[in-house]
Amino acid sequence: MVVSMKRWKGKVAVVTGASAGIGAAIAQALVNAGLKLARRKEKVEALAKTLEDARGNLYAVQTDISNEKDVVRAFEWIEKNVGAVSILSVSSGATETEIIQATGMAIPKEIDDYIKANSNVLKAEDIADAVLYVLATPSHVQVHELLIKPIGEIF
Repeated sequence: MVVSMKRWKGKVAVVTGASAGIGAAIAQALVNAGLKLARRKEKVEALAKTLEDARGNLYAVQTDISNEKDVVRAFEWIEKNVGAVSILSVSSGATETEIIQATGMAIPKEIDDYIKANSNVLKAEDIADAVLYVLATPSHVQVHELLIKPIGEIF
């Protein structure tokens, strides 16, 4: 399969959680692939500077995704000023698992540090590459699931 993002060039993408981590990596990859991207206003300036020579465009849209009216307003602005949304990547925030919540205990820093130091973990760019891989499939292909795990994962 030849990986090509041609069919997405100039299309509009919305990435939540694009200020850092996986969301930022996805945002960067999509703009570099030639898409128009809308993301959180207060964090856009730093990323925009790194993407000045990219093929796509980056637009700042102030949005609180926990507020439905704010989300509707943001999508209305995007459709009016940038175009119809073709891609939506929801990558906002970190969550605690139900297991951690059920114990009522926080993980001690030493244990957390040990797990991080001794585990193979994926980088944000690994996930962004997987998103581009899925988007680059031919238009007659639908990917419904993609399981990504680091080699040698023990947890």
